[in-house]
Amino acid sequence: MVFARGAKVRHIQLKTRSAAGAARSFPINIGLSLKPSAAVILILITEDLDTGSFVLGPFHCLGSPGMPLTLNAYPVHRHTKANAVGLKAERPNHRRVPLSAFTATFDSAPEVVEWLFSTRESR
Repeated sequence: MVFARGAKVRHIQLKTRSAAGAARSFPINIGLSLKPSAAVILILITEDLDTGSFVLGPFHCLGSPGMPLTLNAYPVHRHTKANAVGLKAERPNHRRVPLSAFTATFDSAPEVVEWLFSTRESR
């Protein structure tokens, strides 16, 4: 996705995970590292069993406003399904980025938008 506010442009990859999910790393496309000021936003989703609705957040963000996204240090991601001989092939254009690399955390979408287009620090 590409978001813009005035002259500021951000290239963003969105990821989702159930808040109860076990995934601790996420495949990120290295094409983002070619874009200035790119970011990845991981949205945790919780189902409210009483109402049947879904609650979005917290939001975990990777990248810093105004800075390129560096993915070289992360390992190449592999396909989740094996081929006929049991081999999980590499996905050379994706890196496996751990949740711990997502250094900015916000409770609401408006806070994420503010972070994306300002120099606000995460908490």
